[in-house]
Amino acid sequence: MAFSFEASESPNQLDSGTVSLALSPDASVFILANMSPGSSITGQINVANTGTLDEYYQITANWAPAGSTGNSAATRLANELSASVTVGTTPLYVGSFAGLIDEPASPGRLLTLVTGNEDVSFTFALPSDAGTVYQGIDLGFALDFVASS
Repeated sequence: MAFSFEASESPNQLDSGTVSLALSPDASVFILANMSPGSSITGQINVANTGTLDEYYQITANWAPAGSTGNSAATRLANELSASVTVGTTPLYVGSFAGLIDEPASPGRLLTLVTGNEDVSFTFALPSDAGTVYQGIDLGFALDFVASS
């Protein structure tokens, strides 16, 4: 006796979506001018999911020498500065400013459509035992937020 089986599937649909972030404020939020050993600065950026999909985001401190500062001096300062990134009481990154690359680690921080937005707090500090070698070093930076699904 022969046996045969046939199955059919109802029509499927494939939709695309968008991944998009909005940051507020969108202007310079941090000015680290004339920092001295033991000083710190704190600021906050609101991150909003403005796409149509739940998404993840990661943050990178994109820094470079500024003014007449050379690469090696800027690197020394970026390694000496500490960075703390939190959402509420949840740490996303704690370490050197130079190490703030693609944090939190992959896949990143989930920001759902239901959540909508959240405040990300940043604290940058120069340790109290930092010596005078850091005087006069200028460091420019941008905080880059990258979204993915």
